[in-house]
Amino acid sequence: MRYTLHITCLIFAMTSCIGQDVENGDHLIAEVQGKKLTLNEVRDNIPANIYERDSVATIQKYRKNWINRQLMLQEGKRLELDKKPGVLEKLQKAEEEVLTTALIDLVQKEIREEGITYEEAQNYYENYRDQFTLKEEHVRYRHLIAESMSAAQNAKNALQRGISWEEVARRYSVDPEEAIQNSTQFYPTSTAAIDYGSMNPYLQIIGITEISPISEENGNFHFVQLREERREGEHPDLEWVLDQIKKWLLVEKQRRNIKAYERNLYLKAESNNEIKLYDVHNLEKAKEIQSNLESDTITSY
Repeated sequence: MRYTLHITCLIFAMTSCIGQDVENGDHLIAEVQGKKLTLNEVRDNIPANIYERDSVATIQKYRKNWINRQLMLQEGKRLELDKKPGVLEKLQKAEEEVLTTALIDLVQKEIREEGITYEEAQNYYENYRDQFTLKEEHVRYRHLIAESMSAAQNAKNALQRGISWEEVARRYSVDPEEAIQNSTQFYPTSTAAIDYGSMNPYLQIIGITEISPISEENGNFHFVQLREERREGEHPDLEWVLDQIKKWLLVEKQRRNIKAYERNLYLKAESNNEIKLYDVHNLEKAKEIQSNLESDTITSY
């Protein structure tokens, strides 16, 4: 509803051509000497949080800056600055960089879309397992946050009677799904439940399956139960490092892919006699001779 209101205000406040469309059904926002600015182009170049805060003012500011840039660009072309040697070299370098980057992106597109499989990550982990060790102790624990002391005590009693954690969390926790989800993960002991001051020290002293005393914090009642621990120097589970391994492997696969592409281009150009190489040793010798001649000239003078 808010978005619809913003667009309605925009059309009435910013353009007399209400509902004017371009080819893709977009709305024109401005035009300078034939160059058009559309609503979608503006939105694509403005962060969503800034756009939603005040779309009309944000678009007006962007449009003003865009018009100024277009006028400056047109004036530069009128003065033929793009034909001056220094500017021309910069434009050529910029073009080369853009084209090279676009080609690399095209070559790597398929690799990015394929990604890294679980099997590839698993094989890497198994082959280089010794590279993955915990730098500190990690713990997996249950943390129950209840609205009252009686609810917390009932939850604690239920766990001690063997009631499942999922049932206890759904019955007594203020946020059951978060409590259940967090209990499946390992955390460094130094930061586990760190947002709850009294809970972290308990996790460092209680034993496996032991439940801490109940503590009141911020109007709620808390306890933790230690479920599992991993010592410093042990290997983490694959799932802990899976995302990082996939990132490493993707970067490495992309690097190998672009190197292979470069090699194929080189071999093709070489076979077509498109590459000429000159002897750099003679070039260095010529520089040395030139340097000696200049030195002799200075000495004679």
